[in-house]
Amino acid sequence: MRTLNLKGGNVELYESVKEMPVHIFAEFQKYLVQDAGIGSTMDDVTRHYGNLYKLLSAGMTAEAATESYNLYQNLYLAIHKINIGHICFACFVHSIKGAPVTDHSETNLGMIGVRLGKMGLTQGQAEDILEDLKKKLMPS
Repeated sequence: MRTLNLKGGNVELYESVKEMPVHIFAEFQKYLVQDAGIGSTMDDVTRHYGNLYKLLSAGMTAEAATESYNLYQNLYLAIHKINIGHICFACFVHSIKGAPVTDHSETNLGMIGVRLGKMGLTQGQAEDILEDLKKKLMPS
């Protein structure tokens, strides 16, 4: 386990997916795929627009339709303040202030991100920790 000392209290994180219970790992994988393919940030919106224009100019209308749907999903998430990266991060949270996290529903994982933000977690910290944890997914 990794302990994150925030101004609002300590948070224990799984150090790697190898420590995660299998049901949480399955949730993490689902959100990781969504984050990679759809995303939820304005940078992702820009990427989708670029892809959409390329596909349309190449006459690839079926692929453009799929990309348009991904763009819609991305915008929906951004407008509703749902960040899939934060949900991925929340999957690694084992406990907050000593209380184990037992609800791994999408709603609760989103609430964990909000709670940790109020406790002092910054976007930079979440990104750095998640990137470090993602590196451990790759076989060595």
